[in-house]
Amino acid sequence: QCTHAQVDNTWQCDCPKYVHGVKCETLGPCYSEPCDENNTESNCKENRNLTDYTCTCKTEWQGKDCTEDVDECSSSSPPCHPDHTYNCTNVQGDYICYCHPGFSDKNCFTNINECSSVTCHNGGTCIDGINSYTCNCTSGWTNTSNCMEDINECTLQDPCLNGATCVNTEGSFSCQCEPGFIGNLCATKDPDFRKISSDDNVWIIVGPVVAGFLLLVVIGVIIFLKMARKKRRTRGTYNPSRQEMNGSKLELGRVLKPPPEERLI
Repeated sequence: QCTHAQVDNTWQCDCPKYVHGVKCETLGPCYSEPCDENNTESNCKENRNLTDYTCTCKTEWQGKDCTEDVDECSSSSPPCHPDHTYNCTNVQGDYICYCHPGFSDKNCFTNINECSSVTCHNGGTCIDGINSYTCNCTSGWTNTSNCMEDINECTLQDPCLNGATCVNTEGSFSCQCEPGFIGNLCATKDPDFRKISSDDNVWIIVGPVVAGFLLLVVIGVIIFLKMARKKRRTRGTYNPSRQEMNGSKLELGRVLKPPPEERLI
């Protein structure tokens, strides 16, 4: 395109990209766009004397025009992590890293956090590993099922002392102490406990028997005294009614003699 200047009556040609000269008569080396536009980082660059050009290739490409694939897997510094991958495969303009289980991203540098999708129950803490995790459980729980299984302390190792009975509870245990011992594990002697001797055992059995016998004796004495007092009241006094009822009775048959029998002559 030609541009005319009104002031000084001059003109100038505005040439297209990669075309040079006063009248745009010279085609530059990049005019044909030799660099592969999909494989380059920037546009084609011409040198000063317009005799050559330079293509800035992406890392996956090489060559004058960036049309040759780079085999990253065969380079001196392969992109895949050497310890986290088991194979690197080159493809056209790219590569593929095959990660070991537990690693991710393009070059297998990132350890997958398994704890992000795991819940450790009953206050447990998740510890991430390589393609694994561990639940650090609180006391009384086991890691068998993410700290959901109770540990039976009574069968694992009886912690109770001095003959106490161990009772398993959820996440813990308790000890039922024998007489004379106190504490969580029944390890302390009870200062207020007095052991019962064999003599005490005898009195525990004999005492009630003796007390019952004495009670019967007292009751018998009371009854005897009452009966004796009642009997004493009826002696040494005249009681007409009693005399009439219980006095001596004469049978008329014994007092009156029968009349003589008459004889017939």
